[in-house]
Amino acid sequence: MSQTVLAAVVVGFVALGILPQGVFHQIASDGLAVAISVFAAIVYLRIGEHPRAAGLSRFALAAAVVLAAYILWQSWLSPGAPFANPAFKAVGDLVAVERQSVALDPADSMAALGPSIAPFLFFIAVLSISRNDETAKKVVVFLALFGVALALYSFLRLRFLPPGLELGPVKVAFEDLGTIFGERNAAATFLGLAVLAQAGQVARSMYGHEWLDTIARVFDPWRPVRKRERRALVYAGMLVLTVAALAMTQSRSGMISTGVGLAVFILVGLVTARRPNDVRVALAPSARRTMGRAAMVVAVSAVILVAGYVALTQVDVTALTADFGYCNVAGVVQAVHENWLLGTGLGAFDLASAAYRDPACVVNDAWGRVDDTYVAALLALGLIAPVLLVIAVVALVGNFAMACRRRHRHNWASMLGFGTLALVGTQAALDLSVETPATLLMVAAVLGTSAALAIDQRAVGTDGADTKAP
Repeated sequence: MSQTVLAAVVVGFVALGILPQGVFHQIASDGLAVAISVFAAIVYLRIGEHPRAAGLSRFALAAAVVLAAYILWQSWLSPGAPFANPAFKAVGDLVAVERQSVALDPADSMAALGPSIAPFLFFIAVLSISRNDETAKKVVVFLALFGVALALYSFLRLRFLPPGLELGPVKVAFEDLGTIFGERNAAATFLGLAVLAQAGQVARSMYGHEWLDTIARVFDPWRPVRKRERRALVYAGMLVLTVAALAMTQSRSGMISTGVGLAVFILVGLVTARRPNDVRVALAPSARRTMGRAAMVVAVSAVILVAGYVALTQVDVTALTADFGYCNVAGVVQAVHENWLLGTGLGAFDLASAAYRDPACVVNDAWGRVDDTYVAALLALGLIAPVLLVIAVVALVGNFAMACRRRHRHNWASMLGFGTLALVGTQAALDLSVETPATLLMVAAVLGTSAALAIDQRAVGTDGADTKAP
């Protein structure tokens, strides 16, 4: 396939992720997961894994396998299961029967299996496709264009589009982005990632140019703006339009997380800025260096996990209740203490929280605050959730940090990677809605392309060598 076709297929999968709307159309969501699995298998067989990103690809594959096996184990309905969740006794009237499984709702947990592992496989496919720098750049360009297309739709809907159209037996409704994505925070997260992709294109176009000089050229009729500067201005206009559409979603968490992502993006750019001729070629990989990096990732991940556990066990419930005005905080902490090891299963948040809720607490319920956050993931999957998350983040951060020292021309890719991690990390602490597959597929696509572009290809002589203009 050509580079353009591969990039279009990647963005096509991201666009299709909007249509199923997660739990609202389970068949469509499962079909998309199967299609992504087949696509990833074809890419692996026809193209192969990225020669310098084998560690990331294999970790993503191992994470997908482990996660799938764990979800199946959680949903195992065996009369003699020794790990049956004790919470069944507290919610027996809700589930009608005391099941012998870890998952409180095995059916919902199994239904979430495909959509849960699809982003990992999609990341692997995007990483393999992006072994060629030009293909990776086109993927980011198409994602930026798709984001501005959604922004234009939002503005057209306000003034020019009717509420709906009837095309014979088919009725088409022009809904707002919050309704299309199933939740306004999901739409805001998606637009925020598109904003970062557009910011990456601005930084890429401005490589080797001075910002102040470009701004002066815009207002100087005797000094025309150069081609790459015009391209940067076009992407800057797209960014402004997408930010306006993001504000229209009225998602405070989405705007906060996008702001954090852009701040990290700019900060990384300022810290890693170097002159165009400052070249630092990466060293060829060796078994000792690879093992050292792997050991460092495991050590850092262990420190973070232990620190998180200590903070969780030492939390002051009284202070949290008094300072933030939430009730049911004690119930949340108790649920985490009792289920942090094995979890309660995917899709069982309402059932899991029922055993620990105070019926008198209606306003400012802490359970409503922790839904779609790190706490919800910990309750659903148990210890495996933070372990996989921390190792993945540490590995990606290490990849981007090392790239900042060597691929000066593609520093914008490291900036995009760090910004994406900051955006998603902040949103997950506030409210990361993942019911719509497009959100996680967008994250996988952006991280896959930025991770591939951040790798110096010249040490192994692959076809993505850093020899062309950005």
